[in-house]
Amino acid sequence: MRHFGKVEPGRIGLVNIGPLVNVIVKPMAGDAAEASETPEAELKMMIDTGAQTTVIDESIPRELNLRPIRYIPIIGVNGNPVQRPVYPMSVSILMADDQRQEAGITVTMEMVGAPIVNQGQQHRGLLGRDFLSHFIFEYVGPNGTFELRPGKALARRLKTIAKSRPAPNKNAAKRKRKKQRRK
Repeated sequence: MRHFGKVEPGRIGLVNIGPLVNVIVKPMAGDAAEASETPEAELKMMIDTGAQTTVIDESIPRELNLRPIRYIPIIGVNGNPVQRPVYPMSVSILMADDQRQEAGITVTMEMVGAPIVNQGQQHRGLLGRDFLSHFIFEYVGPNGTFELRPGKALARRLKTIAKSRPAPNKNAAKRKRKKQRRK
């Protein structure tokens, strides 16, 4: 499984845009406050190897009706620590295998809510090293491509999940369709 991406090579893509990925974020199971369905948000996040923690625009947890589990000091680019809320969330990214079969890979983690200064950027969060610790990340600057692959522990977990799922029974699916047509 892997996720491929591309940005404009050189200064424009690497510095001004960075490697962006489309993700779906949602509360960890049971963490949405009084929600009948688990809410989710689809957004672009930038991979930031300089960020220790994953940071999401503070409006997203509010939209998902989440409550912080604690506050931690975050030192931003100005060097001053600010207490920011932490939310337990999951982030899913679409990957494909060598046969181009797609699957969403989900990592559960804590995300820090903070204002994302949008100066014409497309992203609403930063995927930090806590997220990247689950993956192998390769960025080829001269041609602007990047790739994410599950790390060993995540790949092992994915194989275990795949093995535990029953194989699809094609005959059962055919019988179900026939039965639905009769109704």
